[in-house]
Amino acid sequence: MRASVEMAFIDVNEPLLDQSQVELLRETAEECGPELLQELLDLYLVDNTARVEKIRPAISENKLEEASGLAHSVSGSSANLGANRLAKLCSLLENNINNGLLDNLDAIAQQVEQEFEAAVGVFKETFSIS
Repeated sequence: MRASVEMAFIDVNEPLLDQSQVELLRETAEECGPELLQELLDLYLVDNTARVEKIRPAISENKLEEASGLAHSVSGSSANLGANRLAKLCSLLENNINNGLLDNLDAIAQQVEQEFEAAVGVFKETFSIS
């Protein structure tokens, strides 16, 4: 049952990271120095780890406006770094909240957590981050 719920919200055939965005980030690191990319990725990881961790509690406490705002922030920053699958999932969560479609919020939020963990793993592997 759990696998079918997870697969219902995203296209699992889509790569975790958009390779054109990865190449753009690599080019930026070459032009501006690897420290800038490291700082950008560190900021993404710290800020979004905190945001993702707050989404499900906000939903369970019926703080839906807060959960929507958190999902919006994660979506935008993830899209900027090429984590499009995560960005789309966060947008789905945000749109469902904003449109009163509340039945699957916890399941979507759980999937956001899993996708975030997967994206972080790929970021770390792709850019050799510890």
